[in-house]
Amino acid sequence: MDLQLLRESGIEDADAVVVATNGDNTNLVIAQVAQQHFEVPTVIVRVLDPARAQFYAARGLRTVCPTSAAIEALVSAVRS
Repeated sequence: MDLQLLRESGIEDADAVVVATNGDNTNLVIAQVAQQHFEVPTVIVRVLDPARAQFYAARGLRTVCPTSAAIEALVSAVRS
């Protein structure tokens, strides 16, 4: 979440950023900074909490929720 570190990493010239740390809160903050402050055109954020993923997706963040994907795969396996 360090702006200087993000700059040193080249975020100002990035066409896309994937945010996938081990914490949803950190990921969401970094994703919003990348999108709003640095105006990165494509920001993908990993969110483990399905409700949060839906909430932020409804507000325009591109989210990937491995928890939801796993639930869907398990339900599909049980039903087949």
